[in-house]
Amino acid sequence: MTHQPLSWIPVLDLRQESLTSFALREAAVFYRAHQGRGHLLLGEPLPPGISYASWSCARPLPGQTWHSPVRSWAGLPVAASLEIAGDHAPEPARDCDLPSLLTQDAACRLTLYRIPGTEADAVIQAVSQIREDHPRAALWLDLPSMGWDAAAYLLAVIPALQLMNVPDRELSHLLDLAEILERPVQLHDFGGAAPLPVLPLPEYPPQMDNSWDMSSPPVYPGYL
Repeated sequence: MTHQPLSWIPVLDLRQESLTSFALREAAVFYRAHQGRGHLLLGEPLPPGISYASWSCARPLPGQTWHSPVRSWAGLPVAASLEIAGDHAPEPARDCDLPSLLTQDAACRLTLYRIPGTEADAVIQAVSQIREDHPRAALWLDLPSMGWDAAAYLLAVIPALQLMNVPDRELSHLLDLAEILERPVQLHDFGGAAPLPVLPLPEYPPQMDNSWDMSSPPVYPGYL
């Protein structure tokens, strides 16, 4: 039986920054650190001559991907943001109805967020309902707001879901979860490059006691 891989898509959020030379260098370092894979969230389009395979912009652009603001989902205890081709973005962008946009014949990525204070059961039911109402949409769970417990349960019962915004420092948790779910982890983005397998992280033995034995030479002269 083939298990659908879990996606690890590193994300760099530059929506609150102007694309100065410093921000562009930050993006370049980000991509090099992740073997040329990753997704940029931008508030303004990339300048001419700079190109990345996977990015979305808060400003609707023909032929590019538009990233909507995070909005509450009417009647459900979750919020969501949508990434959709700029040609399908509403005008003006801030007056958008996410459920209606999902019915358009366009490739959509919907990231679901847990509203602070919402019980896990209510979030699980809401995500399940959105999945049932929009079976063709690519649904992603925002890990920082969902938390590992709710996210792990949802990934187990709805294998088509994926996690978004998994920090580098929490990659080990993703690998542990993937092992339990018997699913491989792949590093990639929304560009055309082939995904890369994410191998288990190295394990090191416990650090031994590095205290010095001062009863026998050599002894550092400064201690005499």
